Amino acid sequence: MIEFLCIAWRKGGRRVWLLPRDSANEIVYLIADVVPIFNEICRRAMNFIFTCYQLGSELVSRGLYFEHYELINRP
Repeated sequence: MIEFLCIAWRKGGRRVWLLPRDSANEIVYLIADVVPIFNEICRRAMNFIFTCYQLGSELVSRGLYFEHYELINRP
């Protein structure tokens, strides 16, 4: 669903700035002077997890530990 949101945003940006339909996706973000939507969503998710971890959330701490353990010990 995030990809559909990104596509719709770029289409809208192309209409607003009267860009050709085949213009590169990066040009739309450069003209708007924003980072791509997917990158912003990832940044906010990581910021949320980091904040929870810093506040000592047991759930996040335990989840990050087990995820790290599984990645290291994966066969």
